[in-house]
Amino acid sequence: MKKNNISTILLVVLPLIFLSLFLRGNLIPTNTQSDFQQKVNQQKEAIATIQVGDTLKGEIVGIMDGDTYDLLTNEKKTYRIRMEGIDAPERGMPYNKVAKDYLSELCIQKNVTAVVVSKDIYNRLVAYTFLDDGRELSHEMLKAGFAWHYKYYNSDKEMAQLENKARKEKKGLWADENPIAPWEARKMRREQNQNNK
Repeated sequence: MKKNNISTILLVVLPLIFLSLFLRGNLIPTNTQSDFQQKVNQQKEAIATIQVGDTLKGEIVGIMDGDTYDLLTNEKKTYRIRMEGIDAPERGMPYNKVAKDYLSELCIQKNVTAVVVSKDIYNRLVAYTFLDDGRELSHEMLKAGFAWHYKYYNSDKEMAQLENKARKEKKGLWADENPIAPWEARKMRREQNQNNK
């Protein structure tokens, strides 16, 4: 009878002990990182070696939105690239999906050359990006009316003219009477978050 009680106790109690240890993290080695954290660290290390003026060649393997993509270089390193001089609609904004889809049509799984102009606060490279046929992606997004010229960070007159032309022709997001620029949407979101605290 005693053996049955001990067996029952072991069958019930031991799994509970292991579950408790697992939930507290004691069974997971503390020195291992998640795959996500490892990728973030690899990205930071890779970006640290890139300088303004460097050229990266590779294939666009992912589109985040209308002004950001992932580039897999010929050296098999992946970089998150923010396109120079433009700001496209953000998630939740009108034209976000259309802008993202248009950028995807232009460049997904195509070879490009990215010329690095800076690094941003989100640990992304900021670059002009050229397709093999010579077209530059930021310019193409402005021509199609799926991005604003980001004048706060870029004073390129040609880019300003491309935005103005798309506005006059009511292309893309300019078909709306008063589209809200992404930086204005971000500002409103920050203010709303401050007011909710």
